[in-house]
Amino acid sequence: MMSDASGKSESFLELRRCQVTPELKDDPATAEDRRVGVRVRTVFQTARVVTEDQSQYLGLLRNISPCGMMIETFVPIRTGAQILIEPKMFDPVRATVRWSDGRRVGVELLKPVQLDAYLSSRATLAAAHRPRGPRVSTDLRARLRVGVIWHLVRLLDISQGGAKVATDLSVSLGEEIELDLEGVAPFVGHVCWVRGARIGITFVQPVQLATIAQWVAKLASPAP
Repeated sequence: MMSDASGKSESFLELRRCQVTPELKDDPATAEDRRVGVRVRTVFQTARVVTEDQSQYLGLLRNISPCGMMIETFVPIRTGAQILIEPKMFDPVRATVRWSDGRRVGVELLKPVQLDAYLSSRATLAAAHRPRGPRVSTDLRARLRVGVIWHLVRLLDISQGGAKVATDLSVSLGEEIELDLEGVAPFVGHVCWVRGARIGITFVQPVQLATIAQWVAKLASPAP
């Protein structure tokens, strides 16, 4: 005897739909998700992706459903990998990679979310309290121009909007600097904070996500 689903909660029904179509892809697969009742939202938000071996990548979260996401990672991640996804404006989630085409991955969330609640969880934060852009931790040498002189420094992390370096250089808040990384054009910025031997830098112009993501992906790739 079949039970009546009309009395079941929305989250229960979404979970059942997730079991039917756990993967998210662009059209026409997205249209297929909608045909079976899975709600898909387009979000276009930067996110950090951390793999099982603690490799870090920057990506673009393109769409989300109660049970999965599609992320442009600019680098292949193997099918079946367990990953941690940290979107800029939403709570971190853990997921399993279900497909990869080299630059994008489709993932199934380990725990389905109630979509409306998840997407609105941080929407009401004031601008001053909103999370900064996702950043990737590094331990690399870089060059920093202060005045007319270039100095070797240690790059601790980087994002689209800025970076953190370790150095014993004497700098002033607001001072213009230039950060030079191997393989990409130098970034012009200003000193936004100084804490002991660490300096925070804000870039004058945000760096394109693809530029940073591909640079980070190259670092994470094993040498030939």
